[in-house]
Amino acid sequence: MTESVGIYFHIPWCRSICTYCDFDRQAHAFELIPEYVEALVTDIGRQPALEVHSIYFGGGTPSLLTARQVRKVLAACRSRYRLLVDAEVTLDANPGDLDAARVKAFVVAGVNRISLGVQSLDDGMLPLLGRRHDARGAEHAAREARAGGIQNLSLDLMYGLPGQSPAHWRETLRRALVLRPEHISAYLLTIDDRVPLGRQVSRGRLSLPDDEPVSEMYRDLQGLMAKHDYHQYEISNWARSGFTSRHNLTYWRDEPYLGFGAGAASSFGGRRFKNTTDPAAYIAAVRSGVPELAEDELTARLTAVQDHLALGLRLREGLSLDRFERRFGRRFCDLAGAELNSLAKAGVLELDADRLRIADNYLLVSNEVILRLHEAVGRNWWQAEDDDLLGAQVRASTPDEL
Repeated sequence: MTESVGIYFHIPWCRSICTYCDFDRQAHAFELIPEYVEALVTDIGRQPALEVHSIYFGGGTPSLLTARQVRKVLAACRSRYRLLVDAEVTLDANPGDLDAARVKAFVVAGVNRISLGVQSLDDGMLPLLGRRHDARGAEHAAREARAGGIQNLSLDLMYGLPGQSPAHWRETLRRALVLRPEHISAYLLTIDDRVPLGRQVSRGRLSLPDDEPVSEMYRDLQGLMAKHDYHQYEISNWARSGFTSRHNLTYWRDEPYLGFGAGAASSFGGRRFKNTTDPAAYIAAVRSGVPELAEDELTARLTAVQDHLALGLRLREGLSLDRFERRFGRRFCDLAGAELNSLAKAGVLELDADRLRIADNYLLVSNEVILRLHEAVGRNWWQAEDDDLLGAQVRASTPDEL
């Protein structure tokens, strides 16, 4: 494999669990963290030597690690892999875990980007989400990140929260923009019935905003980001020039990545696999030299095609039709057929040279657009496979020319 990869480290510990979170995380057994870091280092040493363009510490709450522990993991990466000179190294952080001295120690360890889990700058919303900080605390953490030497700061925000109005959301955006981060991720709240916030909504104790206010929030988001010189490069992500997240682009461009730690997923060499979600089991598996996987599959070709489509259409650069054909041996326009033509004529899809993208006005219904294309590609894929098989049979039954 010649292309560079992204590396992900999952740190599953949190001091408390947010009410909306359904990630692999826990708020106990913190005493395992030192052994867990040792397991990460050992696991890194067993992987193939690769070229690496990004490293991401996610979770959970990676800012619970000490700078020494982060440095140890990054040293193992440098020993095993060839890190590109401009490799992006991101640490997810909780606002309550940062001060300038701690940030400086992370920077010395090798971190050059911090993603701060703000979620909201509305003190009426934060307790509902189970966040441990208030708005002023989040703003202070952003300033401490700057004081500690971070020149690439990302803020995570959420909208469509129970009881949130467009006016509340605009105020959060206004306060976030005052901090002048290089990057902003703004996600529409999606909740599962298994998490506390989801149970409250399903039981009618809380209600989510209707479609029209949510649409207004998204339009306000797009307008304010453009006004302040952030360009939208993915449905939920904005960046100043030169500060798009290289690691996040790894996922959306359907490039290979390796995940380390409990619950970490990988996509590499045509396989998709995920480690056990139990930190103690992960540690034991690394010690034994026998991986314990929660998932492991060779990706079916049609599944790979449909996933590549869904990921590419999230990007504002769009889906590269040339790259699609080189990778899968079929023209996307043939596979999408009449559905593609219908969506393009309606102005939902735009074709610009090699790139197919969802038009700006239809980003809020992108899931429906992608689903329609998924279904069309699935139908036409099997027809194309049948045609290939029939052609092969005809060729095999035709005598060689004399």
